[in-house]
Amino acid sequence: GKIVECIVRRDRKGLGRLWPTFTMYMQREDGDEFVLAARRRKKQTDGQAYLITRSPDDFEKGPDYVAKLRSNFLGTEWMLYDSGVNPKKRRSSTQGDVRKELAFINCEQNIFGDAGPRRVHVTSPALDDNGTPRVRQPTTEAERLPTIVKAGRANADDFISMHTKEAPVDPVTGQHALNFNGRVTRGSVKNMQLVNDGQPDAILFQFGKVDKNDFTLDYTWPLTPLQAFGVAISTLAYKLANEGG
Repeated sequence: GKIVECIVRRDRKGLGRLWPTFTMYMQREDGDEFVLAARRRKKQTDGQAYLITRSPDDFEKGPDYVAKLRSNFLGTEWMLYDSGVNPKKRRSSTQGDVRKELAFINCEQNIFGDAGPRRVHVTSPALDDNGTPRVRQPTTEAERLPTIVKAGRANADDFISMHTKEAPVDPVTGQHALNFNGRVTRGSVKNMQLVNDGQPDAILFQFGKVDKNDFTLDYTWPLTPLQAFGVAISTLAYKLANEGG
């Protein structure tokens, strides 16, 4: 598939240090084109939550609201949902308004604080015949994506499983080094590439630092722009378990 080259900008000015915003742009020859934006919600107490919108400055649950990204308390597990409602909060018995699961992102906790590359696993619904992620609207804990992944039930027919590409050690520097083909210019523990579990050489996603608050984000099929942005936000927001970058 064609690689889509994007850039993610982080804004931490003023209160943004606590409630940062992230904006995703597609890089084109005639200039950057806005794709999606996200801001951390302020009311969350049991983890982090980000609202993702199609507007660069509207972070309410209005017509531009497309998804929510939620983490556990440590920031090691993240769920990306569309704009539907939590099944525990729905008022009617109809299925239509229940939120769809778009991706589960699991970061292995680095308890030693080592600045080496982090390990991330991403699981998303397989694609239907039209090339869009299959609809998953579980209403029970047993059918939720995290439960299925942790139980080892995420089979290749129903799910796409990706993991971080292992970085070989550079014989000259002794450091772990991935080849980003010039797209990443600064060292950071946030720099990473994702490959399919069955195809370790086919890079589906890469993310890395190019300036203090600028990060390149490149992705290809079968990832959607929303899924790619969700993985990028989780990488930037993952602080408690592995500080740095």
